[in-house]
Amino acid sequence: MAASGFLILADFNVYKDRQALNSQLKDYKKQVQEIQNKNEDFKKRIAQENNNDYIEKVAREELDLQKSGEKVVAFIMPPAPQAESPKQKNFWDSLTAWVSGIFTK
Repeated sequence: MAASGFLILADFNVYKDRQALNSQLKDYKKQVQEIQNKNEDFKKRIAQENNNDYIEKVAREELDLQKSGEKVVAFIMPPAPQAESPKQKNFWDSLTAWVSGIFTK
């Protein structure tokens, strides 16, 4: 009887360990896929390194460079309006609101 309980407990521990390993395996597969995607992107960038149009695009977009004689136009966005934080009431404001609430009921 004790041996069967031990076997059930051991089987449960093996099941938990297997679930944990399967979870790790999923995480590793996801990481491998992300690395493969980055690798493909790098291969595409390397293939275009001698393409003058690509070099110009990168220079303009990532390095903010310009050709001589060009004028750069920059758009400055106004700051987003911030929501006003609710005013915190001090003790006297709370007390007067409470007293006036008594008389208005």
